[in-house]
Amino acid sequence: MPLHRTSEDRLGALLNAAVDPVILIDRLGRITHFNRAAELAFGYTAFEVAGKNVSLLMPPPYREQHDGYLQQYLETGEPHIIGIGREVNARRRNGENFPVELSVGEFSSNGEHGFVGLLRDITLRKQNEEEIRRTTEELRLIFESTPTAATITDANGRIINANRACEALLGYSSAELCGRLHTDLTLEDDHDAIRDGFNRLTTEYEAFHQEVRYLTRGGHMLYALLNAGVARDAQGQALMIICEIIDRSALFAAEREAELMRNELAHVSRISTLGEMISSIAHEINQPIAAISTYASAARRLVGEGMADPDEIISALEKIYAQAQRSGQVIRSLRSLASKRDAVREQV
Repeated sequence: MPLHRTSEDRLGALLNAAVDPVILIDRLGRITHFNRAAELAFGYTAFEVAGKNVSLLMPPPYREQHDGYLQQYLETGEPHIIGIGREVNARRRNGENFPVELSVGEFSSNGEHGFVGLLRDITLRKQNEEEIRRTTEELRLIFESTPTAATITDANGRIINANRACEALLGYSSAELCGRLHTDLTLEDDHDAIRDGFNRLTTEYEAFHQEVRYLTRGGHMLYALLNAGVARDAQGQALMIICEIIDRSALFAAEREAELMRNELAHVSRISTLGEMISSIAHEINQPIAAISTYASAARRLVGEGMADPDEIISALEKIYAQAQRSGQVIRSLRSLASKRDAVREQV
């Protein structure tokens, strides 16, 4: 066995050591070297493709265009892909097309001129890119199509995206909302609670919930429940905040209406109770009136008969005053019971 390999042997060994397909062609486009990685990628042996046009490894339309590009370069020196890396499709022996990154260079050695093509199968990368693209598109469609108003903010709380439901709810376009804080859209009284919630969300909490009042573009006040959650990276740092704005205006209106109805029912109940108590109230009022009449009649008789004792007259007047006060208190209680006022709930 010779101590030194020929140049051809050394070149073949170097090409076969490469992990990516390497193909050498002459100036006419005929394959002169086809390494082992190329055999595995394309399904041909080096013997089968030797001397054949490299367009054999290309699908249409590259196959028909290749010789023209090569001839144009040889005549004008103007490259199409030579010296420039690009993504193209290649074709295996079984007719399957697959994407590759192709870099083509020109060489000249010992009077031999030709071109070397370095290929890298990027099928897996393309599949991953397509999966990422598909997943991203699905998430975008879910976000845009969800019937609940939602925003995505950065870690500082500035809106970077808002869905169609949010646009419809607040009256602003997504472009108008982007870059704004939630505090820019709410009543000032709610600002501290929102800021505190967002600050705690990025440092402590995974979610927070807050009743807030938004102002729509038309100036209408909107009662809403703000639900916010945080997305974190592998190190636990806050990446973005996802906010859900639930319109509770109808619920607040219903609760207010229910409160008014409860107050009305309480008033009706008091009036009903008043009707049931008429006889007792009449008795309560008649007693002090009858007492006043009796004491007044007695005092008049004493004065008329000339038998008036100042102490007796004063006693009668004091009794008349006390009964008048009693009667007045009954009237005041009656008016308080019948008056229309907000119900007051107390724990008993």
